[in-house]
Amino acid sequence: MKKIKYAFWCLLLSGCVFGVSQTSKFYSLTPIESKSVSQSADLFIGVDKVDLPKYMDRAQIVTQNKNDTEVFISEYNRWIESPSVLCTRILTQNLNNLLPKSEAKIRTIGSEKFDRRVWVQVIQMDGILGNQAELTAWYTIKNKDGKTIIRQKFSDKIEIAKTYDDLVIGYSKLWEKLSQDIAKHLIQK
Repeated sequence: MKKIKYAFWCLLLSGCVFGVSQTSKFYSLTPIESKSVSQSADLFIGVDKVDLPKYMDRAQIVTQNKNDTEVFISEYNRWIESPSVLCTRILTQNLNNLLPKSEAKIRTIGSEKFDRRVWVQVIQMDGILGNQAELTAWYTIKNKDGKTIIRQKFSDKIEIAKTYDDLVIGYSKLWEKLSQDIAKHLIQK
């Protein structure tokens, strides 16, 4: 009996000492390659911090099952930074690429005089591995006087394969589409 206890403790300790834990993978959204919507629009655009649902604004990547009833929070597949900050940064980069003569920057102080301000409220940013990624958001564009020019809903889905890499690529494509939609409205008014 004493030998069994000793063997048990040795096995337990060897697992602690020599155990291998899974390494985390970190992901970031990819900005648009140079795809200009307008070569002539010359605007100073302030991008407010993107609002995400609280369950999404975490380091771990969140997915769902096909029934939309269960949520999975991956301990080993993580965003490189807060998703709300990441989405704000990607939107800003995308607008700069889509409107090369304009300057889009993240709005940090209230005293800057922007020609346009953009605010995005994400309602849903969900993914089902091996099925689809989905983005639903409301965006608001205001002029320099603070008057709302447009408030528009964006909703789109894209098929994805089974990995977290595929999910993040899908999200990048959806943010590209949303950014293009916003850029088109920025130059209309």
